[in-house]
Amino acid sequence: MQEEIPNITELSQGDRNEALLRNSELGVILHDAYLTATNIDPRLDDVVIVPNDSGDNRIAFARHKENAASGRYEVHLRLNDLDKSLALQEDILKNVQGARELFAGILGIEPDQVTPQLLHVFSILHEFGHITEYMDNEGNEVELQRRMRREKAALPIGNTITSKLLDPSTLAHRTVIENWEQISAQHGVRSMGDLIEKQHGAYRGMTSEHTADMFAVDVFATNTQLVDQLNADIEAYRSYGRAA
Repeated sequence: MQEEIPNITELSQGDRNEALLRNSELGVILHDAYLTATNIDPRLDDVVIVPNDSGDNRIAFARHKENAASGRYEVHLRLNDLDKSLALQEDILKNVQGARELFAGILGIEPDQVTPQLLHVFSILHEFGHITEYMDNEGNEVELQRRMRREKAALPIGNTITSKLLDPSTLAHRTVIENWEQISAQHGVRSMGDLIEKQHGAYRGMTSEHTADMFAVDVFATNTQLVDQLNADIEAYRSYGRAA
């Protein structure tokens, strides 16, 4: 049973964010992770969490205040259809060679502890990490954007996220297939799996991605129960009311 949310106009932005998270699937964990994040960086209390329910397949993304309708930093989250979100994370763990080991190394845990639900929460915290970088670079946005564009252009397949390479319906995937001989020779890869592993590793090594990952790592290191919770039966955590 969901809690009754007070009149939204009476709440601070942080309280609104907490209410949204508590009433979402996996809400008890997301709420506690958010509180840990705001304790690490109190500026995040003013970030606007926007439910991403418009059919966008992205689980989470950060939006700079200059590009946001609210005029404030935003983190857009898909807070419903947890099963679909976990299936997308499972695809990454199954189909991106070395992904489980990569995330285990980042977090300092065993590969078998990297579950879809753990990667789901890590991905959400990662987006808050992007916001902290935006905040740290206020007044230096032009150079930040230049660096981000430069690093993305230098990736093996350019500015292409791993999920698009995994999806045969995307233009990125089809382009690779159509130009496979040239791409495989250029990058020294023998399979699409090899190429995706190389792209994914390079992507996570970019400055902004590393910064965002390290923020998520800080949250996990501070809130030490997260790994255990995200390796338990998540049914207990689907509803805040049942888990609280």
